[in-house]
This record gives sequence, structure tokens and C-alpha cells, in this order.
Amino acid sequence: MTLGNDIRVLMCLGISTVLVACGGGGSSTENKPAVVQKSNSSITFTQQQDSDDDFQVEIDLKELVDELDIDPSLIQATVDCEANRVPSFANVIIKASLSDTTKTIYAPVGCDNVITTYATDLVQGNWQFEVIAYDVQKKQILAAEKTINIRKTSKIESGLTFVADASRTAEKATLSKTIDEDVLYEVSATLPEYFHSDEENFVYLKSINDYIGANQEYFYLSDEFSLVGYGNQMQVNVDGFDGVYWDGDFILSDLKSNLETGVYGNLLRYPFHNPRIGGLSWTGDYRGCNESKSWLLIDQITVESGAIRSIDFRFAQHCEDQPDGALFGFIHWKSPSDSIGYKWQPKLETVPEGNYIAIESDKGDYIGGGQNYLFDPSNAVVQVENNEKNALSINIHGDSWWSGQFAIPISYSKLEKGTYLNLTRYPFHNPTRGGLNWDGDGRGCNELSGWMIVDDTVYREDQLISIDLRFEQHCEGNAPALRGKVHWKLP
Repeated sequence: MTLGNDIRVLMCLGISTVLVACGGGGSSTENKPAVVQKSNSSITFTQQQDSDDDFQVEIDLKELVDELDIDPSLIQATVDCEANRVPSFANVIIKASLSDTTKTIYAPVGCDNVITTYATDLVQGNWQFEVIAYDVQKKQILAAEKTINIRKTSKIESGLTFVADASRTAEKATLSKTIDEDVLYEVSATLPEYFHSDEENFVYLKSINDYIGANQEYFYLSDEFSLVGYGNQMQVNVDGFDGVYWDGDFILSDLKSNLETGVYGNLLRYPFHNPRIGGLSWTGDYRGCNESKSWLLIDQITVESGAIRSIDFRFAQHCEDQPDGALFGFIHWKSPSDSIGYKWQPKLETVPEGNYIAIESDKGDYIGGGQNYLFDPSNAVVQVENNEKNALSINIHGDSWWSGQFAIPISYSKLEKGTYLNLTRYPFHNPTRGGLNWDGDGRGCNELSGWMIVDDTVYREDQLISIDLRFEQHCEGNAPALRGKVHWKLP
């Protein structure tokens, strides 16, 4: 396949030159006394061929740099430029938001302080853009915000005005982070262009003097792997056509509630990592590290309706404290589902005419075992009770036994339409927030987190006549999910 060959060549060109012992980058020095608070810069969108929604994005920061007069020797640059063209910012964070979708890109600043990156799936509409940079000299965040009308045209240009913004503490922590020199060198050698392709999902692995990958190269496409993400972690499972299985676990610091773009170093082997730093593990083909030290770089993440729509990240794992050997990985993924997050709907070939309960379980989910289930009167006895006015209880007797409990906040006198987030395991939940639980076939969660959406209810006086609800739960805080839909009407 052409895509696979192109990606292989691209990645090999980047990482074949890696010499881990080498390093680079500067260190911060004293502040200069003056800094300009605002500056005009520009952002340009160039529509890509064969797609109305994919754009090359160019941001020119030269005017901003001229006014700030930042010493470029202070930054840890990841690009190789002539002395008079070295950038004065290392990276910027670009955010684009429309409705319930937020796209975040961690982009390196190129030579002459020009950023060139790509943004896919920018549908028509008034997007709210933010460009965030870190002034290493003044130790402050500079941010520009602009509403830009994305439309079907070959080129869109707009100005940007940067303002010092002390409120952006999270972005400051990401952009001001000092990166270990060895990590910086490896990051610089792994080219970010891999995530510019939106043609197909892929996993690319390259092993150099490394036990896990056995000094081989591997490439997998959409049908050969799955990715799930939740909170600050994600899991990748590969079942390759080459007969090789791989499992990858990635988790950020427990101080972060969600996955975020940026570089994360000093990651020890998951799950034996320092929870304040984060962890990483990549195993497969019956090989794994006893100890490992790794880094992870999330280049782009798009969140839609509370779930990951797409993500691009790269990593390097060093087994057994071997700095001259590593397994490098590049993952480009976009959810194949039309409806995700709070808009999730089950994939049903035919929707039953009467009552039904549909369950979908991610690979790695303990309760559902990675399987899908559909219960209706033809294959199971389903009992629905509303004994607690603000709660629903479900029992299923079929080839196996299943049960579910759903409670909205105790302040409600009956089940009402709405979205209920941050739920924990029923009946040990916070009653002011609500809770849920789905278990069965001899399996249950000790702890869980999730959400529930009541799409519709019908009451006759105080009696529940019908209800439609959807839910998602994660056992023990893990990334794989179990999702369900309940469609019920009193017979």
C-alpha cells in the first residue's frame, strides 16, 4: 500500500540517525527588563487537495519576536536552522474549538519563527482559535485568540494579536518544561510529519538495538489495531496480520485529568511507574521489559462530545537502562465511529421493534469481555423497576445474568431527561451527584466512573411508563469502556 511505504520511508529518515548519547538545547538565564505585551502576527490556512476540511496552517511570529527581542539561545529548539534563522520559541499550542469539538496541536516553531502544521476535519463554521507561546526570557505566556470563519476556499488569512496571559498555568507548565537532552535529541530526530496523513489509521514501530522489537520494523493499518482513551490514559492493542500481538499502555501524571498535547519524559514501566510523572509500557510477541524508561509526545488530539475523535502521538521505550537501544513508535488514529462520547449510539444492524438493551464492550473491558450484546424479549427476560423514584434497576435473565442500576441526583423526585457526569459505582456513589453500575456473568467492578444520559421519559401520574437512556462506565479507572443503551416501555 502506498501510504504504508510513504510512512516507512518518512520514519526511517527521521529515526535512523538517532544517537541517544547525543543531546542539545539551552538553559534559561536571567530575564531582560522589558517586554512588549502585544504584537500583530498572522495565520494562514491553505486548503489541501481533495479535501474541503483539511488545511495546512502557517503562523508567522516574526513581528512578535522582533518586538520581544528574545534571545534564541535560551530555548530548547527541535529544529535545525542556520544561526541567523534560529527560532525564539520552541513550541506553541494551537487550539481550535467549534461546538462540542476541541482540536489541540503541539507544534514546533520552525526556522525564521514560522510554524507550519496541519489541521484536519475543520468543517465549515466560526472556529475559535487560540495560539499560545511561552516567552522564556520574561517567563510568561503570550496568547492570541481569534474567531476565524472556516469555509470552502483555497486560502484564508487572518491577523493575530498576542497578549500576556498569566491565567494559563496549564499551558505554561507544558511549554516551559525543560526536556532531558537525550529525549530532546530523539524527539528532534522523529519527524512530526507522520500525523499529516488522514487517509488511514496506522501504527508504525521501529526497533534499534532493542529487545522488544528485535531490531525489526512493523507497520499496521486500521483493521489490525484498536485504541481506547479515557481520562489521562490510553491503551493500544495490535492483532497484526503478521501474527504478532502488541499491547501498549500510556498514562500521564495523576495531576492531569485528561490527555493533553506535549512532551512527557522519564516515564517508567507501567503500571510500576511514579503516578506523579506517568508511565508507559509496550510489549508484544512474548517480549516485555523488566524495567524501562520512556518518553511520549502527543502531537495532536481532538476531543468531541467528551471522547477522543483523533490522536497522533510518538514514543520511545528504552528497556533495561539501555540508552543506545530503543523501540520507537508512531500512532495515527481517528475514531471509525460516527457517534462518540455523549453522542454514542449502538451499532445495530436492525433495531428491534419493542424493548431492547444494547451493550458494547471495548477490548480490555473486564465486564463485557470485549463483546457486544443485544437483549430483547426474544432471547431474555428483562425486568425494569423504578422502586426508588430517582433510580432505575434492570435485571436480565437469559443465557447469562446481567443487572444494572442507574441513579440521578437525590434532589430529583423522579427520573428526568438530562446528562449526568462524573458518576461512580452505585450504591456507593455520592447521592448528590448520582451513580451507576452494570455487572453480570459473574463479573463486576470494585470501583467505576462514568456518565449517563436520560434521553426521554414518560410518566403517567407517578408511574414510569417508558425510558430511553445511554451510559458509559470504566472499571477501576481503566481506559476500556462498557457502553449501553436502554429502550423500555411498560408492556
